[in-house]
Amino acid sequence: MIRWMFLSGIMLAACTQEPRPHHLEISDDKVEVIFGRDMSVALLDSVRAAVAAKGVSLSYPSYDYDGELLTQLEILVQHEGQVGQAKTHFIYKGRPFGFRINFRDDAKVSLEIGDLSDGFP
Repeated sequence: MIRWMFLSGIMLAACTQEPRPHHLEISDDKVEVIFGRDMSVALLDSVRAAVAAKGVSLSYPSYDYDGELLTQLEILVQHEGQVGQAKTHFIYKGRPFGFRINFRDDAKVSLEIGDLSDGFP
C-alpha cells in the first residue's frame, strides 16, 4: 500500500510540473534559445527576429497550442551552412528544448539543437 502511494505521488508530481520557462541569450560568443510552453506566437516571432540579427535563420515549420500553452513545436535553424531541425511535444523532460550556436573558433560543437545538454562541450 505504501509503495503504491509513493508511486502515485511521483506520477502526480510529474504531471503537475510547472512549464519550463523560456530563455534567450545573445552575445558575441553564442546564441541560446530555450523554448517554453508559455510562449505566444508574438514572442516566437520576436525570438526569430532577435536571432536573425546575429545571422541565424529560425523558422517554425509546425506548432500547436492548447489555449495559451504551446503544446507542440518544430524548429528549423540555419547558420553559415549548418542546418538543424527538431520537434517536441513539451512532455516534461529533464533537459530543456531549443538550440545553441557557439561562435567561438575553438568550439567542438558549433550547433546544438533539440534536447540540450548543460552548456557547450
